Amino acid sequence: MSDPTQPLMESAQRGRLVVFVGAGVSKAPPTSLPDWWTLNREVVHAIAGRVQALTGKDYVPELAQAILDRRELANRFPPDFQAQLIEDEAGLGYFEVLRVLDSPHPNATHLRIAQMAKDGAVRVVITTNFDRMIERACERVGVAYQTHYTPAHFDRLADDLAQFNQTDGGLHIIKLHGTVEDVSTLRDTLRQRRMGMHTS
Repeated sequence: MSDPTQPLMESAQRGRLVVFVGAGVSKAPPTSLPDWWTLNREVVHAIAGRVQALTGKDYVPELAQAILDRRELANRFPPDFQAQLIEDEAGLGYFEVLRVLDSPHPNATHLRIAQMAKDGAVRVVITTNFDRMIERACERVGVAYQTHYTPAHFDRLADDLAQFNQTDGGLHIIKLHGTVEDVSTLRDTLRQRRMGMHTS
């Protein structure tokens, strides 16, 4: 019986691995960032606490729980719709708040990915995360990297795919939803997700 990991190992040996990471990779300590659902659950509780403080209404926590139940049990009112409602009211200030989704502390998974890039096994990381943990891990282990997070960046990648085969360019980090480094690039609302990624 053939080894199912053999193609993976061969790709690693040729430096052809692409790693896709989402919010779960940044949950482990010492990074300890919330995943998308946890963050949005906490946003509901925070808004409810503020509303209750302002109105003095005892039923506000029950309303907050009803929103969460509707989303998590009935699969309605998803987090990107919630983000859209907040952004409609708060404008770009909503994205400034998302800067909290960062940490100075990469965890073991971030560091292992960076080490694999340094060893030549991983050439590209594709992530939906806003945080800069992969970048910080690369700096910690001493591997060069390039980040791509705007439509212009993606256009340049599409125009020159051969750069992925170059060993001297370092790790390519493709951040599909933007980066806290530039809040204008963050993509979190329903409207943004429906529009997709527009390139020139």
